[in-house]
Amino acid sequence: MLRAMEDWPWFEHIGEPIKDPRVIAVASWDEAIEPHRSYVWECLRLQVKNRISIVLNERDWHRAQRWNPMTDEVKQVMMPLFDRIRELGSRLSLSENVFYHQVRWDLLGICMETEYADIFPPLFNVPVLAPWYQAGHFPCGWDGPVLDTRWNGEFQHYHLYIF
Repeated sequence: MLRAMEDWPWFEHIGEPIKDPRVIAVASWDEAIEPHRSYVWECLRLQVKNRISIVLNERDWHRAQRWNPMTDEVKQVMMPLFDRIRELGSRLSLSENVFYHQVRWDLLGICMETEYADIFPPLFNVPVLAPWYQAGHFPCGWDGPVLDTRWNGEFQHYHLYIF
């Protein structure tokens, strides 16, 4: 997955028409930033990570204990890609908090879901976000229910915001 990410067409297709009924296409960075900063999107991404962590801990406690060291290892390997994304965001005059840190969170989520896929099938980052990044777009928001700590891992009807 890490090697494949290096060859993805990072944001080369933003703004192009998207014909997918599960998507709300946005047409500019300004439009993309609003849903990307939303409470609903933040809750979704955090609850997905929490759910994976909880299930991983229940199913394989010993591997769950390697979560943080594994995340640190992945971050180190991904530094060149992170640097490319930071530079791109800078060239586009996008805030690091709004762009770089958010994309980095998503990419780490994709990697961690991949790492633990033998214990827990990828829930969101790999099946939902990765294809959009891989296609050169920017997944930037969620039009669906707010996920809270009682979320059971099932998604209700939703749409993604994609730039």
